[in-house]
Amino acid sequence: MSPESEIAGRSGETSTVRTVVRTVTPGYRGRANTEMHTIGLLYAALLAVLLVPLLPFVAVVLAVWWIDRAVRSVVGGGTEERETRTGRRRRGRAA
Repeated sequence: MSPESEIAGRSGETSTVRTVVRTVTPGYRGRANTEMHTIGLLYAALLAVLLVPLLPFVAVVLAVWWIDRAVRSVVGGGTEERETRTGRRRRGRAA
């Protein structure tokens, strides 16, 4: 007995759908999920309302941090920072 005839049943008719899908329940037909779409849009809008006013503060903190890094690289940070970059050890301390 071939697999196709086992899937088709006793009637002997083979259908392409029956050979691919063996199920008793009808197939699922999707639908638009407008409720979840609406909740997602509301969540995104709430995040935008909360986070957009904080952007100027984040920009100021980043600008100060970048300027501080640039000044330290030009001026030359502290002695510890230079020693760790060159690999030298300070006396009395193990690396």
